[in-house]
Amino acid sequence: MGANEVLTGLGDANKAVKRALADSIPTNPTGFNPAGAGQPGELIAINNTLPRASPCNIMAMVTTAGDFYSVPMYQNVYGDGKWYCGGCRRVPPIDNGALNTLLRAA
Repeated sequence: MGANEVLTGLGDANKAVKRALADSIPTNPTGFNPAGAGQPGELIAINNTLPRASPCNIMAMVTTAGDFYSVPMYQNVYGDGKWYCGGCRRVPPIDNGALNTLLRAA
């Protein structure tokens, strides 16, 4: 994508950014998908056990040792600033081939 090209929508911008990243990443990147951890219904089940919690916000945590974790967080809907932690799950890294495939898929 050239500097003079005009983007026509967010989908186009998102696709252009992903492809530019895929073209420029090194051969040994380390990354992960925190939203891909666990089973689809698992987060809803956790939410149903919490008193008056909002839908899940998935946070990413990276340790200094390079380990990746997915941390589902739920905010109290009463607006009192309280958050509930729905657990912490270790997530495997994504290798270069898989990362490139994901970035070019959309």
